[in-house]
Amino acid sequence: MDKVYYIGSYKTQEDNTRLCSQACINKMNYIIDLIRENEYEIEILSTAESINISSFYRKEERIYLSDYITINQIPAIKSKKYKNQIHKLIIIIWLIIKLIQVPRKSRVILYHGLEYIIPLSFILTIKKFNIVLELEEIYSKMPNCKYSKTKELNFINKFDKIIYVSDTLKNEIGKKGFSIYGNYNIIDDCVFAFNGNTGLNINGNSSNTIEKWPSNNLIKNCTSYGNYDWNRDDGNQGEDADGFGAKLCLGINNVFDGCIAYNNSDDGWDLFTKHKTGKIGAVTIKNCIAFNNGYAFDGTSMKNGNGFKLGGRALEVDHVITNSIAFNNKANGFDDNSNPGTITVTNCTGYNNGARNFATGRFLEENNTYKSTWYEDEDLFGPIENVKKSHNVFDGVLSYKGGTTDSYSGVAQNSYFYDNSGKFVIFDALSDCNSKYKIGTKYIDYLPFKSLEIKLDLYNIHYSLRNSDGSINLGDYLKPIDNITAGARL
Repeated sequence: MDKVYYIGSYKTQEDNTRLCSQACINKMNYIIDLIRENEYEIEILSTAESINISSFYRKEERIYLSDYITINQIPAIKSKKYKNQIHKLIIIIWLIIKLIQVPRKSRVILYHGLEYIIPLSFILTIKKFNIVLELEEIYSKMPNCKYSKTKELNFINKFDKIIYVSDTLKNEIGKKGFSIYGNYNIIDDCVFAFNGNTGLNINGNSSNTIEKWPSNNLIKNCTSYGNYDWNRDDGNQGEDADGFGAKLCLGINNVFDGCIAYNNSDDGWDLFTKHKTGKIGAVTIKNCIAFNNGYAFDGTSMKNGNGFKLGGRALEVDHVITNSIAFNNKANGFDDNSNPGTITVTNCTGYNNGARNFATGRFLEENNTYKSTWYEDEDLFGPIENVKKSHNVFDGVLSYKGGTTDSYSGVAQNSYFYDNSGKFVIFDALSDCNSKYKIGTKYIDYLPFKSLEIKLDLYNIHYSLRNSDGSINLGDYLKPIDNITAGARL
């Protein structure tokens, strides 16, 4: 039978010779019950402090609670004046000795406390465990605590997995989300919430070429929200935490289907590229929604706040987005972000985004200049000369009530772009479209949806907005009226 080693302050109810919080015992008992349900043997390394010691030295005790649960109680030395200091020193020495004896790659759970940082940090430099942290508090942030919060967070981030008592605490730790580095992975029906960076990210190694970057991955019916990279040293808190990242060193044929991204500090989706690593493979996004990005749950403004960011720094990538919706995002709903490639947008809806619903015509002339300058590591790039005109393909676009007039360039059919003069710009048959030259036919706007009302339980979106098969169901919200065939239907 496999064994789990569990470190914490623990004792039996009958033991009145050791000092231990009942709350701590109850929480450890809960985890112990779960471990036993999975048929593991448990060895508890208890650091409970001894009280009422009659002799100078109390040796280590081994207590057998059952055939499958054993407690090892820490030794103690009697002292009135230096009691706490001696106990902390014994914890360090005793745990190092005990953990050196634990086989490599064993499963270890630690009930977090500042007294464990020194012995565990030492052991983890010389020995590899499958180690989990049970975390209920960041002690260094408490009043009058002199321990460094940075050191405590660095220690916490050494663990393979963390058991959190709350989502707020999880976000405070700054732990990264889920990363995919390989090929042909399927991630289905998963939630990525309150991470310290992007919820789910697909990217490879910059030392490789695109042939070796992650390819042919499917992310299906997943939800990513509340992600916020607060733990930064450069002062740009919130700058990088997206719902889903498929950027920088990305291979071909990566697909997002039926996914939801909301209330992330930066963007819902980020398909950013940069010159030092080069173009990425085209990404397909379908049947997805992005909303409230760039805002915290309480409405506080954070960073960029695009729904679907589809490029970066004037590098051409031909992404595809179908039957997807962006609403109530801080910035743009659909943003080419200076991507001059051919983005194919089919049956997509933008509504009530803070800037443009569709910012999909960054370059409206031939031979543009991308005027920005920037550093990638120590190398200076920009401006970029002779960038070709945006030439995207729009079929079934439906835009309503954006913060300002949509930007678009390419060809369009059966599409309704929003003009802040209070009119739609409509393209019926396939034709050229360019927002700079006002190509298209203007119509007085009217409500194109069956409903603009929806109640959003932000802590339960993954379940409240999905059908039993995991597909998204918004009811009549933003569902086009019967005589409009443009727009998404989810």
